[in-house]
Amino acid sequence: SVAGYGLDKGVLWEHSIAVAITAEEIAKAIHVQAPDITFTAALLHDIGKPVLGSFIADEIDGIEARLQELGDAFDEEERASFGIDHAEIGALILEKWGLPQVLVDVVRHHHRPGSGNVNQATIDVVHVADALCLSGGFGTGRDGLQYRPSRDSLARLNVTIHLLESVACETIGRIAEAKKLFAENMEGN
Repeated sequence: SVAGYGLDKGVLWEHSIAVAITAEEIAKAIHVQAPDITFTAALLHDIGKPVLGSFIADEIDGIEARLQELGDAFDEEERASFGIDHAEIGALILEKWGLPQVLVDVVRHHHRPGSGNVNQATIDVVHVADALCLSGGFGTGRDGLQYRPSRDSLARLNVTIHLLESVACETIGRIAEAKKLFAENMEGN
């Protein structure tokens, strides 16, 4: 479980897999040649949550009160409360590990995709996949319904609601397959 975010055991992992699968489906649907590393970037996009989670747990009452009062996104409240958000913490971890810059960029900007970064298309794909999965209930904790896809990301990718609906249908089937495979492998160990 991830304290502070209200994520039960396995939910963050399920969300990460769902975002990775959805990112692949979005890239395929819009005919964007996403780098092979996109799946990995999507898997790692919330790696900072377990680190920041215990601090959020200690401050959750104040954070939730400010969210209701101000209507901010959860990551904005993370920055206001701690001077950093889970995305930046995750990016710093990946930098420390010496992982490729594209992974660092996606993790750092997955909630703020309009940076004009060299890896912009990959950031946009993961950002939209994350928002789609959260709105679909995959990994929704305390912060889940606080995020919406950037209109700029949708425009840069030329993504329509119809396309997102199609991707969501395809993704649900692939996630069910992945969960079944994972459960079978866990039973065998």
